[in-house]
Amino acid sequence: MSTVQAVNPGPEGTRTFKLPNSMDTYTAHEDDRVFAPATSRNKEPILQVLQRYLTGPSSDSSKVVEVASGSGEHAAHFARALPSYTFQPTDCSSELFKSIIAHALQLSNIMPPMLLDASNPKAWEEVVNNEQVGSIICINMTHISPWEATMGLLDGAGRHLAHGGYLFIYGPFTIEGGKHTSSSNADFDASLRQRNPLWGYRDVDEIAKQAASRSLHQREVVAMPANNFMLIFQKDQAAA
Repeated sequence: MSTVQAVNPGPEGTRTFKLPNSMDTYTAHEDDRVFAPATSRNKEPILQVLQRYLTGPSSDSSKVVEVASGSGEHAAHFARALPSYTFQPTDCSSELFKSIIAHALQLSNIMPPMLLDASNPKAWEEVVNNEQVGSIICINMTHISPWEATMGLLDGAGRHLAHGGYLFIYGPFTIEGGKHTSSSNADFDASLRQRNPLWGYRDVDEIAKQAASRSLHQREVVAMPANNFMLIFQKDQAAA
C-alpha cells in the first residue's frame, strides 16, 4: 500500500506529494525522477565537504553507502562528481526507489537501491554483503527518526566501515548539550517533537560520545548553510 500523502497536480505534467517520514514536499516528473527543494539547495555544499575527504579510493574503500537516500538526487550528484567511487543508495522504504533508479540512469557507479532500516543489524549485513565500506553518508535523517535510528547508524558504521573510513552525518543539530543555534531551529525542533515525540534534534556532543565508543572519532564539525552541520567521523586506523 502506498504511503504517499496529498498528491496534487503540478505544472507541465508534474505532481507534488508528501511522505509521512519526511518534511519535504516532493515534485515528481513523468520520467519517474522526484525532486525535493532541500536537496537542490544543499547537494553542492555537501559535495564540497565530501571532496575534501574523498580524494581517491584505496582498494578497500571505493564503496560509499548512503543511508536514507530519499529521491536519489544526492547519490546522482555525488556519483557524477566522484566517478572513482561506487555509491549504494538505501532507504527504509521502497517508495522512492523508482526515482533513485531514474536519477541514476547513465551513471555506472550507482548500484540499485536497497532497503535499510538503520536500526536493524541484519539489514546492514544484507547491504554490505560481507564487504568493508569506505564511507557512509547520511543526510537529514537523524531529526526525523527515532534515536534508535541514529544509534543504529553509528553501530553500522562501527561494524562495517573499513579502517580509516569516514562517516558523514548532515542535518540540523543542537550543540553544547542541547543549545539551538537559532530561534527558527528551536521552533522547528518543537514542531518535529509535536508531530512525533520520537523525533527531534540530536546533540553534536552526544553523537560524538556515542561514536567514540564505537571506534569512530570526530574529525570535524562543519557549519553548513541554513543552520545545518556536517559531522565527520573516522574509523580507527588498523594497527601497524
